[in-house]
Amino acid sequence: MKASWYKLAALLSIAWAGNICGAIQKSEPVYFYASEFSLPGIEMDCAAPTIEAIRKAIAPRELRVVQLTSIKEVDKVFGMPGQFVAVVGASTYWRHLRDGIRDIATLVSHHQPDPDHAVGALVVVRKNSPIKTLDDLEGHSIAVNEPNGFQAIQVVYREIADAGHEWRGFFSNVKSYGLDFRQRLEAVRNGEVDAATVNVCYAERMAAKGIDVLKDLKPLSIKRQKSVSCMTSTKLYPNWSLLASPELDSSTRVKIANAVYAMQPVSDGQRWTMASDFRETDELYRVLKTGPYAYLNQWTLRRIWEEYRLAVLCALAAIAFFLWHSWRTSQIVVVKTAQLREALERQKQLSQYAIDVSKRYEKTRRALTITQLSSMVAHELSQPLSGILLYSQGIRQLVCTALPISQQRVALDVLAKIEARARKANNIVNYVRSYAKSNELPFNEIDLLSIVKTSVDNMVIAGKMSEKAFQVNCRYKYIWILGSQLELELALNNIIENSIQAIGKSCRINIDLSVSSQSVHLDVSDNGQNVDNTLLQSLSEPLSTSKKEGLGLGLSLVRCIVDRHAGTVTFSNTKQGGLRITMKFPVLRKK
Repeated sequence: MKASWYKLAALLSIAWAGNICGAIQKSEPVYFYASEFSLPGIEMDCAAPTIEAIRKAIAPRELRVVQLTSIKEVDKVFGMPGQFVAVVGASTYWRHLRDGIRDIATLVSHHQPDPDHAVGALVVVRKNSPIKTLDDLEGHSIAVNEPNGFQAIQVVYREIADAGHEWRGFFSNVKSYGLDFRQRLEAVRNGEVDAATVNVCYAERMAAKGIDVLKDLKPLSIKRQKSVSCMTSTKLYPNWSLLASPELDSSTRVKIANAVYAMQPVSDGQRWTMASDFRETDELYRVLKTGPYAYLNQWTLRRIWEEYRLAVLCALAAIAFFLWHSWRTSQIVVVKTAQLREALERQKQLSQYAIDVSKRYEKTRRALTITQLSSMVAHELSQPLSGILLYSQGIRQLVCTALPISQQRVALDVLAKIEARARKANNIVNYVRSYAKSNELPFNEIDLLSIVKTSVDNMVIAGKMSEKAFQVNCRYKYIWILGSQLELELALNNIIENSIQAIGKSCRINIDLSVSSQSVHLDVSDNGQNVDNTLLQSLSEPLSTSKKEGLGLGLSLVRCIVDRHAGTVTFSNTKQGGLRITMKFPVLRKK
C-alpha cells in the first residue's frame, strides 16, 4: 500500500516539474533580430506591422526587438542558443542551415512577386563616368555596406566570376559605408569611389515616395528579369526571410507563422509567403568558394571529392577493377596451374601406358616372329631331311647288292650313322613345330571394330599420328569374329606404322569395315603413292618388303596372323593414290 502511494507521489512530482519547466520556458522573452529590414531610414514598409503582428501572436510572452548593424553581429547571434526570430537575407539562412535555423516565411511585393527570385544588387556610377559595364569596373573602387555583404557585393562577385574574371582583387578598393544606402550613393557623387551597390527595387520604392536616389547616377549592366519589375545588375535570389531558432518551441513558431501569413499587404503589396528554392544562393557560394564552400579553397578530401568526383569514382572503379582483375588472374593461374599439373600427370600416365603397350606389342611381335621363323625353318628343313633318309635307304640297298661282303659292313655302319643323325634332325624339326604351335595365343570372340578403335587410340597416345589423321568407316556397332585381340592389334599396328614410315607426317589413314554374308573385310588404305605391279606381287611373298633396309618380317607377321585366323590378306592400289591392304576374316555375327 505504501509502495503505491510512493509511485503516485513520484508521478505527481514529475508532472508538476514538467509544468513548471513549460511555464518557465513560456515566460522567457522572444527576441526579434533584424538588420536593413527594420533599420530607420531604409526600413521596409512592412517592418513595423510585422513586429506588431508577432508581438500580439506570442502574448503574453514579451517580444524584444534588437537591431543588428553588421554581418558579424548576425552570425554571432545565430551561433548562440536562444529563442528568437530574425528577418535576414537568404545568404544568412543558407549559411546557418546546419545550425538548425529554419525559415517560416519569405517577403514578396508588387515589385518582387517571386519569393525565390527577388533580391540582388544594382551597380551605379556617375553619369559622366566612362564605365559602361561591370567588366569595366576592373581596377576601380566600389562602395558597399560591408566587405562581405551578400546583396551589396557577393552577388556582384558572382557576376564577375561567371564572366571569367578572378573576383578576388577585381576591385582596387572595396569601401564599407554601413547599411544606409544614402551614404554609398553620396560617396559616388562626391568622387570618393567609382561605383556603389544598392539593393534591387530600393530606387523604385524610394521613387514611389518621390525621392530620386539615383540623381546624377547611372546603373550598369541592367539585366532583364521577368520575376521583378526593377532594375538589377545581377542574378536574383530569395527575398528577406523570417527565420526561427531551433530552441523556439513549435507552438510559438505556429503562432508566428499564422500571424505573418494573416497580415494584410502594406504599400507596394508587401506581404509574407513561403519560399522553396534556395539553389541560386547555394550556387553563389559554390562559385565563389565561400561560406559553406570555403573548404574548396584548400586541398581537402572534401574539395577533391566535390571538384573531382567523377575522376575519383573512375579511379576507384579502376582500382577496384585492377584488384578484382588481379584476384581473378591469380585464381585463374591457380586453376590453370592445377589443370596443367593434372594434364602433365595424365600425359605422363599416357606416355607410360604407350610405353607399356609398345613393349607388350614388341614382345608379342618378337614371339610371333620367332614362331613364324621357327615354323618356316622347320618346314624348309623337313623336306631335305626326308630326302636324306630316302637316299640313305637307296644306298643301303645298293651296298647290299653291289659291294662285297667284306666292304658291306663298313658301308652299312656309315649309313646307319647318317640315318641316325638325319632322324635326330627330323625329330628336332618336329619338336620346333610342336613348340611353335604350343605358343600360339588362344582364340576368343572379339569385336573387330573395337580392335580398330584401340589401335587408333594407341597411335594417338604414342604421338605417332593425330586423331584427325584417321578416318574409320563402319555401319555396324559390333562385328564379332573368332581370334586373338592382341595378335590382330599387332597386325593392324604393323600396317599403320608401315604407312607412317613410308609417307611421314602427312600420312592419312582410312579404315573401312564391311560385312558380307560370311566374312568381314578390313580395308586399310593410305594417301601415299601407288606401287608398280611387280612390287605389288612381291608383297604377297614371304619376307618381302618395300623398304631398302627392311627384312620383310612386318608384312610376313601380318600374313602369319591373318592365316592363323583363317583369313586372307591382299594388296592393291587405290584410285586416289596409295596402298590398300585388305584383310578378310570369317564373321561370327554383327550388330
